[in-house]
Amino acid sequence: MNNYFTIDLGKTYYIAEISILNLDGKLVFHKYFNSISKEEIQLSIPTGIYLAKIKLDH
Repeated sequence: MNNYFTIDLGKTYYIAEISILNLDGKLVFHKYFNSISKEEIQLSIPTGIYLAKIKLDH
């Protein structure tokens, strides 16, 4: 199943790392970004609840 979601950071960050995990803690998506403010992500994962872990430059 294809699922889309958007992460909007509200401003531009020059370095970012986004990880998506399921509720069992399994990593289902991970990517480093250069210069990101908003990103649409498409994943082929089952419908459910997922956690987004976002690390940003300061």
